[in-house]
Parts: sequence; structure tokens; C-alpha cells
Amino acid sequence: MESLSFHVQYSSAYVLLSLCIASIIAVSMICGHHFDRSVRISGAEVYQYGPVSIPLVEVRGKAIAASDHHLISSNANRSSDLHRHLHINELVNKTVLRKIPKPKASREQELEQGLARARASIRRAGWSPNRSSTFDDDVSFPGGSVVYRNPGAFYQSYLEMEKKFKVYVYTEGDPPMTHDGPCKDIYSIEGRFIHEMENGAVGRRFKTKSPKRAHVYFMPFSVTWMVKYLYEPTYNLTPLRDFVADYVRVISTRHPFWNRTRGADHFMLACHDWGPRASAGNQFLYNTSIRVLCNANTSEGFNPQKDVSLPKSTSTAATSPPNSSHPPHPKPHVPTWGSSQVGSTAQ
Repeated sequence: MESLSFHVQYSSAYVLLSLCIASIIAVSMICGHHFDRSVRISGAEVYQYGPVSIPLVEVRGKAIAASDHHLISSNANRSSDLHRHLHINELVNKTVLRKIPKPKASREQELEQGLARARASIRRAGWSPNRSSTFDDDVSFPGGSVVYRNPGAFYQSYLEMEKKFKVYVYTEGDPPMTHDGPCKDIYSIEGRFIHEMENGAVGRRFKTKSPKRAHVYFMPFSVTWMVKYLYEPTYNLTPLRDFVADYVRVISTRHPFWNRTRGADHFMLACHDWGPRASAGNQFLYNTSIRVLCNANTSEGFNPQKDVSLPKSTSTAATSPPNSSHPPHPKPHVPTWGSSQVGSTAQ
């Protein structure tokens, strides 16, 4: 009985042990089949019989490669930004360093600039302590500083006039009242000046055919011939004033120069005593324009601030301007002419 009982217990223990061993084998087979599967990470196969592990070497290589790619991309972006920045700076520098052309000066501006340079030259000559050094050896000033307020400035002004001064002579009008005048008798200076400006050798030095290059504009009418051909012996000077007014109206409508300055850069010349009265035909000619007059009498409208006094010259031989290639003979006295009513001072 005891042996039978022991045999039964031994058999039961054997069965339980076999079942345990079988269970372990089954579990091992099941787990082994599961973990024998290959794990593929970024193309690399790693076989493990335990918990899944990531290949650190390959991961580190991939991380380094990704970092290098990011670094290369960053450097490329930085390089692209740098090139773009340099290109922008180059454009900016080119824009800044490019010479901007100055606008071309107009004719009026060129004339004003030339006059400004002439005025500066005259001032320097007037301020020079050694004024005699600016004179040529063959130039003398009769009377010196007694006659000239500043001989140096006067001489430099004359030189500037010789080099730069230009006069435009209007072509409007017909002889005899315009483009003509007396060349002999007591009013000969009036006709001689008109003829010299239009046809003389000296006049060609100062005359310009382009009105845009002129500094002043000359109206070549003759008051003496107006008196001869238009005046009636009634002491009515209206025909003279009307002729002057019509002439100014013609040149002011055909040309822009009179209206630009209201006649301030225009001048007339008259040696007849009625020259100032004839100029009253236009208020701007009378009050604004330059009048070169032999009758420099302030009681008859002569304005020394803008008008010019012209000495009379008597000629009885020539009907045209004489040859101006020879200098005139020096005159120790200045002659004058007038009736018995001019007073003791003029006599």
C-alpha cells in the first residue's frame, strides 16, 4: 500500500513537472518566434532575441548626416543672404557714387553768371592796394583819382566790357525814322551811333545777331528825324510820343525781351533836346529803360541813376561814320553847344 501510494505521488509530480517543462518550451517557442523577427530601422536589419534595441552607431551616423545637411543648408542660406546683401550694397554704392549730371543752365542763367564773374573781377581790381599794376603801360588816366572815383575799378570794367558786352539791335522799323539818323551838323552823334552799331567795324564787335546772347537791346529810332518828318510847328509833341509808343508796342509783341524786364535792359539814344519828352510815349521807357541823352537836364526828366549823358559832336563834312581805325586826337577842352538861353555856366 505504501509503495503504491508513493508511486502515485511520484507519477503526479512527474506529470506536473512535464507540464511545466512543456509550458516553458511552448512559451519559449512563442516568444522566440516573436522576437526572431528582424527589426528594420532606416534600412538596417538587426536580429535580437531579447527586447528590441535601436542601432546607436547607425542612428548617430544618421544624426550627424542630418546635422551636416542642416549645417550645409544653413551655410548655403547664409551665403545666399550674404551675396544678396553684397549685391544690394553694390547697387546702393553704385547709386550713391554715380555722378548726377547737373541741369544745363539757360541763356539767362549763363548771362547772369557771366555778369556775376565780371562784377567780382571789378571789385577785386577796385580793392587791390596796387591799382597801378592792373593798368597797361600805354593806358593813362587824365586827372587820375580826381576824375575817377576808383581808376582800377573803372579800367577793369572797361576790359570786361571789351570782352563780354553784347548788344542786340532791333530790326523792326523802316528809314528814315529808324535805322537812320543825322551824320552831320550838331546832332551827328545820334546818326553816327546808329550807323556804327548796325554797319560799323566797332559795332560788329559788340553787336550780336542772337537776342538770347545780348546783355542790352537797342531801339534804333532817331528823335531828330522824328522832329524833321513828323513834327508840325505847333509845339505839339504828340506825334513823337505816338511813334515811340507804337515802336515799343511792336517789339514787345514780337519779342519776349521787353516784357521780361519791363524794358530795364533796353536803351534808346537821342541827341535832340526833345529826346526826354519823346520817350514819355511809353511810361516804362521813360521810367525804367536806359536813355542815352545829350540833354542831361534833370529838370526835363534826366535820371542819373539809370540814364547816360552823351556829349554832342558836330560834323559838317561826312555823311557816314568816319574811319574809326585811327584814335581821335586828344582834346584839352570839352566843347558844348547851346543857345543864348543855356546860361553862363554852359557858355
